[in-house]
Amino acid sequence: MNSNKALIINNLNSIILFITSCMSCTSDGHYERLVGKWTIVEITSRAERIDLDEVLGSRSVIFTSWGKFQQGSRQTGIRGKWKIVGDRLRLIQPETTDVRGKILFEEVQQEWELTFSEEWMIWRGTALNETQHLKIMLRKQLKRNETTNHL
Repeated sequence: MNSNKALIINNLNSIILFITSCMSCTSDGHYERLVGKWTIVEITSRAERIDLDEVLGSRSVIFTSWGKFQQGSRQTGIRGKWKIVGDRLRLIQPETTDVRGKILFEEVQQEWELTFSEEWMIWRGTALNETQHLKIMLRKQLKRNETTNHL
């Protein structure tokens, strides 16, 4: 009886280890590449290119490993939190208030279908924000000592 009990416990431990390793591979491990500084290189709406200078004050987007993001400068840019939900990127901008606590802007949540590699990232709009017609391409700004394999 003890050998059966030991075998069951051993099998349960193996199953738990397998599930834990699968969860880490599909959640954070794949999306670690998201962390870093990216440059918006193209925005298209209904297959038409949009002049970036007309719609963006800055093309820079930074994602931290703490789940925060910043688009643009510290003073005038957009800041918030990011989260991966399945194959989608969720950006959450908190409400903005003035010094008296009056709400200037409500919390905004955006959700984008996400496709990316070491060097490129594509966001496709979703029905959640009625942005299905939008596609945004970003390129990662690599550090001087980083290189990508082109083979």
